[in-house]
Order: sequence, then C-alpha cells, then structure tokens
Amino acid sequence: MKYLAAIFLLFSINAFAVEDTGQPQNVESVTVLAVSSMVAVIPVLSREYSREKSVDLNAVFEAPYELINKIQAGDPADVIIASDKKWLDQLQEQGLIEPNSRIKIAGNRLSLVAAKEFKFDTDSKRMEDILDYIHSRALMVMADPENTTLGARSEEILRNVKKWDKFKRFTVIAPTSAKTVDLIIKSQTAGIIYATDARLYNNNLRYIGDIPQKLHEPVEYYAAVVLGNNMEEARKFLTYLSSEPAQKLLEKAGFVVK
Repeated sequence: MKYLAAIFLLFSINAFAVEDTGQPQNVESVTVLAVSSMVAVIPVLSREYSREKSVDLNAVFEAPYELINKIQAGDPADVIIASDKKWLDQLQEQGLIEPNSRIKIAGNRLSLVAAKEFKFDTDSKRMEDILDYIHSRALMVMADPENTTLGARSEEILRNVKKWDKFKRFTVIAPTSAKTVDLIIKSQTAGIIYATDARLYNNNLRYIGDIPQKLHEPVEYYAAVVLGNNMEEARKFLTYLSSEPAQKLLEKAGFVVK
C-alpha cells in the first residue's frame, strides 16, 4: 500500500534534503526520535522549522520502548517525543535526558475503526454492544499493551467495559500504532487506533466512533532534550514545538492542543 511504503521511507529521513531551500552547506542538524503515531506530522513540522531556522532535522519513528533502547544504546538522538510521560520518566531515572527540558506538546484521542471491507451492521451506539458485535465476527487487532501507549490504553478501555477477559485471547497484537492500522486494513477486521490515524487513513477505514475519554487515561505527547553534544539546538526545537505555528500544525493534523 502506498501509505505503508511512505511510513517505511520516513523511518530515517532528512527533513528537507529533497528540495533546494537555499540553505548554506554547513547547517546545524537535530535528530528527533518520535513515536510512530507522529509519522505524518513530524515531517511537516520539520519542514517549517528547517525553512525558518536553516537547521536540518532527521527523524526516526518507532514504538516507545524501541526509542528508549536506541537512546540507551547511544544511537544518534537529540530530541525524544513519547506518547506517555512514563517513558520519559524511565530515561530521566537513567540520566539520559535533561529533566527541566520536558514539555507537553499535544494530546490525542482514540477511535474504534474497521476496515472498509468489514461487514459492520449494528444500530447500537453502546460501546459494549459494538465490541460484542466485532468479537462475534472477527479477531480484533490491538497494539502491544506492554510496549505501546496505544496498547496500554486499549487494554484499559476493555477492562473498564468489562470485556478484557473476553477479548484478550482473541486479538492480534501489533508492535506499533502504525502496524495496528496496517493489520486492521489487511486483515479486514476492526480495532482501536489513534484518532489522528483514523483521520489519516480514512480512505481505507470505516470510522465507527471515538472512545469516550472517561474510559481511559489521556494520551499525551511529551518531548525532552537527550543529553549529549547538541543540546542547545535540541532546546531550540522544543521551543518551536510549543510555539503557536507548530501548535496550529499539530491541531491541523488532528492532535489535541492547549
């Protein structure tokens, strides 16, 4: 699929090497490690920042635990963007990020979706009834609850509606939020994904409804400076992420901003 190919191409990108922006040859650079649910918006933010500041931005997209592993292994990293503050807590405890640099940049909602080919034929609006309908017809795709924020929130939702015991043995586990979307479409089934992904892939998905926020802890994205030799440039990029232009771009992509 075209969108999946695009995701793989973005796994390690130079934000604006594809066009001549008139920048000098010896420009500063910043390497951003971000969770895969931001794969569509980080390149947009990178492009605008690169044009404004003449700074190259390279981005790598992975599940949160993979990003942490990269930083622990000493891979190039100046900024990390995670989908739950607990991931940054872990890095802070290990002395790998600058504690006072941590900022919240956006939030996200969760949506219940199905592949366009999935036969969805129920008039009920109750989340419990809809989940039962899906369970009776297919395996539901779920992000890894141990290693992803999306999976942890999905499990929390199923527990809160008293469906976890029913579903836990009848789900297909995906390693990332992006792979969750991919498997839902390819397997012609249903699942819980980020609202931003439901919007991004609406041509391939049937939107069923947003998950009531009372059923799960909020999804909040936090950014921090990784300790190293490029911290000054990293701090400048975090300042940009909090700026009005960046917040408008995040909102345009479907993220929740203050």
